[in-house]
Amino acid sequence: MAQFWHNLDPELNPESILSPFIEEAWSPCIEGDDGLYGLGFWLRKENPCIVFLEGFDPGVQFFSFYNRDTKRSLTICLNDEQTKSSEVFEKYFGLIQ
Repeated sequence: MAQFWHNLDPELNPESILSPFIEEAWSPCIEGDDGLYGLGFWLRKENPCIVFLEGFDPGVQFFSFYNRDTKRSLTICLNDEQTKSSEVFEKYFGLIQ
């Protein structure tokens, strides 16, 4: 996932033909209770430079965050229904700031 975020970042890949589309996708379009939404990506309300993807199914949890300012990413994958990924995330979120 770290390589995925690195390859998407328009600032790191300005020559990519996808850069304008990624820039648009990483721009807030909708504001919801859980954050801002771009085109396929969520953005943190507190810091819209942090984009993320998340997904859940029974027995599986996934979060992947990327800070456009620091160029750091954090990905959490869990297959433990007893542990909340948000609790794990809060513990390690400082690593991408």
